[in-house]
Amino acid sequence: WLIHTPLSEKVADQCLERCQKGERLLIPIMGTEMQSTLQRLWPDPSLTLSEATLQDYALLASIDFQHPLFAPFADPRYNDFSKIHFWKHHLVIGPDWEDPAHSVPALFDNRQPAWIVKTQGRGKMFVLTSSWAPKDSQLALSTKFVPLLHTILEEGNTTRGLETQYTVGDKIDSNAWKDLEPLSITRPDGVTDTVPEGQGYGQTHEPGLYTVKANGSFEWTFAVNMSSREGRTQPLPVETFEGLGILTKRPEQGSADRVEEEASREASTRLLKAREIEGQQQYWKWALCAVLLLLAGETYLSGRTLRRQIG
Repeated sequence: WLIHTPLSEKVADQCLERCQKGERLLIPIMGTEMQSTLQRLWPDPSLTLSEATLQDYALLASIDFQHPLFAPFADPRYNDFSKIHFWKHHLVIGPDWEDPAHSVPALFDNRQPAWIVKTQGRGKMFVLTSSWAPKDSQLALSTKFVPLLHTILEEGNTTRGLETQYTVGDKIDSNAWKDLEPLSITRPDGVTDTVPEGQGYGQTHEPGLYTVKANGSFEWTFAVNMSSREGRTQPLPVETFEGLGILTKRPEQGSADRVEEEASREASTRLLKAREIEGQQQYWKWALCAVLLLLAGETYLSGRTLRRQIG
């Protein structure tokens, strides 16, 4: 949630409640008129805001790159924030900075907080004591701006491991609800399962909506759907079923088919034998022709020899 203008007490209380349930609030302070809203969100009625006195501009002089907010910039190639000028920023007076619920990952060169991160229940508040409006700073023009916003969206996200869609049979890893114990999950049939600390959840056998609840305030709903493979309608070859031992024909139909197959095989056998006999007969014909030719030749030679003897 981005809060950059003053809120009514009712809306501020609603935002605080959402934050305590796990939401994140990003609050750039654009003027001292944000004081009442910040008091309500902190909540601390003694908290005050005042505009810092600057000669020219302020720079980020002390940054904790071990803090999750600035950890993505820890590499020396990306940790130069000296080119970002802040024309205006505010002093937050009143909070106990020793309180472990607060952290100040970045200071201006006047040693005043630039970024303040405050834990609120299961959520977090990110307070920038300036803003990214061009009249206040050059932050929006910097290449650091978008990664910084992305980190804020991810930092403190208690549901980052929870998806909204799963498939029947999927097992949900315990990292999906890290730090959310004690935890219960209500299935579509109304049965509620208690998930032991550090364990995943694998009772996703029924499609429908599952509701996750923890600590009396956190709630998350996800859907379990049938696998997309269930929608495949391509017919399988009959051989696939027969290979699994599934009967694909009626017994009487199978018997008739077998009789027909046997008759077909017998007919083929007879045909082959007939062709073999016919082939053998063809051989006798050629042999007979050869014998006749020999006899004719012998008769011709005998007659010729006899005429010579008589002559």
